[in-house]
Amino acid sequence: MNREEKCWGSVIHVFASERAATSCLWVKAGFQCSRHYHEDRANQFTVMSGRIKVEEWPREGGVTTTMLSEGETHTVPSGRVHRFRVLESGQVVEVYYPDNGGTVRLDDIVRLDEGGPWK
Repeated sequence: MNREEKCWGSVIHVFASERAATSCLWVKAGFQCSRHYHEDRANQFTVMSGRIKVEEWPREGGVTTTMLSEGETHTVPSGRVHRFRVLESGQVVEVYYPDNGGTVRLDDIVRLDEGGPWK
């Protein structure tokens, strides 16, 4: 397993198949991932340490915000635009699974902007 550096921290993809995938993220406070969505996979975040804010843009409009701390989990359905912002450095486990009859592909991501520091 290779650790991949990201603008918001780093990630190791622990397991991947067509039915599920799991990644471990080490996230840095003050950074965010890109606004993006996945066509065929739901994105479940579980915070092991630290704190993140998950922002979602449902098709109906507006933005919803979910704050997650240690031990808390939140799932973003496939097709929904979202991003996470790191409030406190720590570790997050991501689990992907198909929620619309598709399959899990690690390249299933449509980015709408770039991640990096946030204000």
